[in-house]
Amino acid sequence: MVMQSPLARTPLSLVSRERGREALTDEEACHLMADIPLSPDSSVIEHAFENSHDCIVVVDMQGMIVYMNLPGSYLMGLDGRPPQQRVSWSELWSPDNHDLAEYSIDEARSGHQCRFMACRPTASGLPRWWDIAANPIFDSHGAPSQMFCVCRDVTELKQAERSLQQEVASKELLVVEASHRVKNHLSGIAGALAMQARHSADETVRASLQQAQSRIQAVACIHRRLQHGRGNERIELCSSMAEIAREAIAALGVEDHIAITISCPQGLTLATDRGVALLLMTTELITNSLKHAYPGGDRGSVRVTVSGTRRQLLLQVDDDGRGLPVDFNPRGSTGLGMRIVQGLAAQLSGELQIEPQLPGAHFRVRLPRDAPRELARTLPADLTRVI
Repeated sequence: MVMQSPLARTPLSLVSRERGREALTDEEACHLMADIPLSPDSSVIEHAFENSHDCIVVVDMQGMIVYMNLPGSYLMGLDGRPPQQRVSWSELWSPDNHDLAEYSIDEARSGHQCRFMACRPTASGLPRWWDIAANPIFDSHGAPSQMFCVCRDVTELKQAERSLQQEVASKELLVVEASHRVKNHLSGIAGALAMQARHSADETVRASLQQAQSRIQAVACIHRRLQHGRGNERIELCSSMAEIAREAIAALGVEDHIAITISCPQGLTLATDRGVALLLMTTELITNSLKHAYPGGDRGSVRVTVSGTRRQLLLQVDDDGRGLPVDFNPRGSTGLGMRIVQGLAAQLSGELQIEPQLPGAHFRVRLPRDAPRELARTLPADLTRVI
């Protein structure tokens, strides 16, 4: 015998007055009964509800459940089945979700549909999560009279989501630990190079060790910036260049007679991969000036300037030292620093220019702010020219 439910006694029109008869998406169709002509035999609808794998609920405008399908009452763990057992819609859910349940009733009274997620503990105390789609039922006069709800058990999905969040948190912790170890290793390497340079009697060896220390410290600086930055997608240039310059001066021990000036727009950022390459290139050019421009402890200065437009950047590194050799050819240079600069310029789809004006050495690097990777792969490796 089929129980007579409020669904069978109430003229139904489950279409929101705001939506009228516009087309529904597939997802909405799963949760809405949209202007469906019902069979005169209400047992057909009743049979569909009673065999649903979801919990089907009808709530009156006072917030009391007036109908729940039998599978739903089992899934909810109720001792009896509404309306024989009086159950409040809000009290059906955990206390933390009472506000959401009350909100859904308020929305139904206003003729609006809503969707939310709520929890109901099982008899064993374990939480069971539900995705609830609530829609107003209108009477023959077009006024909201009841609320029709489809509650779908999404506990497994919620558990999988929580498990994924825990896994992500665990991996983030491992990344933080690895990053901390990298920082310590870089500091240790830089310290070892500095100590070895101080105790080396060979001037050439000492200079090479100091230059290696400067490179390591530049990498450590960039790593530190990325580690403590708000995000890893972009890197800020001005403060990074200033820190790299300070550490290069300290590594080469020239802070008493050479000054570095940085001119860069505040807040200028680049995509991380391009910004890192530009900072490493700047390190090499600064180190070149500190190492070669002022022999014998001569006083001088190095100027680093970054400027450009929305599409292009210009990096300028100038010193007022003794300048480059007359026969200097960057393409044939055997120095590691110049080869690194040329390689980074090619990576950035940029062009290295060396201006032969005196006094001093003057390097210019022009590069697009955002060059596609494909373009960088097709450019020739040698992009250096003396003008």
